[in-house]
Amino acid sequence: MSLLEVDRPAAAESAIAFPDLSKWIAKELGVPKPHISTLHRWRLSGARGVALPTFLVGSRRYCRPEDVRAFFKAINQ
Repeated sequence: MSLLEVDRPAAAESAIAFPDLSKWIAKELGVPKPHISTLHRWRLSGARGVALPTFLVGSRRYCRPEDVRAFFKAINQ
């Protein structure tokens, strides 16, 4: 087994692809599904002074679930 095969499940669980993030937010957090442009606005400009942290892997943008939860907690205080 190669190192990539070992690390792949952990990476898959800890990151959500940006196009799938709005579905995850609606399902996990119980809020209305945000449009993809809203996610990009949160990433670039933020909301209430807090930006949504994301990262690139190749040409795909990802976000960690704990970062999304922290973002929503910060903007709802």
